Amino acid sequence: MYNMQLSDRSEELLEKVHPKLAEIVRETRDISEAEFEVVEGYRSQKLADTMYEKGVSLNATSVHSYGQAVSLIVSVAGIPCTNTRAYEELAMSMKYAAENVNAGIKWGAARHIDNFCEYEGEPDEAMSDFCALQLKKNGEILDIAPGYFELVLD
Repeated sequence: MYNMQLSDRSEELLEKVHPKLAEIVRETRDISEAEFEVVEGYRSQKLADTMYEKGVSLNATSVHSYGQAVSLIVSVAGIPCTNTRAYEELAMSMKYAAENVNAGIKWGAARHIDNFCEYEGEPDEAMSDFCALQLKKNGEILDIAPGYFELVLD
């Protein structure tokens, strides 16, 4: 639809994830105006341990290690962007793509929602609710990952 393609590196990373998740990412590429690339797919146990030890992963057994999660980076005018606002369109596109291929997704910026496809609100509301829940539970926001998407199968 938007005639954009994933980079060779993104395609290479998708080769080691669950086929349904790869299909969702490719469908997202077809339906979304967002400029994005895959930066992580399958994660080896060694890398999972390192990420956990550095405090950038919630646990040493990552869903990435099973090939059921991807990390995406959004770019604006070719510049990688970490602002959560840039990920709202991507999250909605991933939601629609997952619905199109009969799967579900969990979004890293709204981990309290088991399947983002079943969420009827806006992405910014989902993020705000997640942050409020973390503040109430932990007194701080521990982990918000707007580029993280996890496959949900029934």
